[in-house]
Amino acid sequence: MEFHRQIRTIAWIALAVLAAVIFLTAAMLFANSRGPRWMAGLFGGLLERIRDNQAETVVVTLGIVAAAWIAIGLAVAVQEWRVGRLKR
Repeated sequence: MEFHRQIRTIAWIALAVLAAVIFLTAAMLFANSRGPRWMAGLFGGLLERIRDNQAETVVVTLGIVAAAWIAIGLAVAVQEWRVGRLKR
């Protein structure tokens, strides 16, 4: 039984390392693509539009904060769900 637990732990570690390698590879490929320049242009255009308009600035800022809040909440929910499944 203990051997099975060790194998499962090693498999999870290997999966985590593989996921990290895939993520870093994808990040490097994205960094060398046209994506960052396109996003910088998009963000610059958004800043030009909201520069002198306080209402739009507030809406955009609150939208960014809400998106970050939702993303963090989803990440925490997934982690809690995974822990609940592992304890069974």
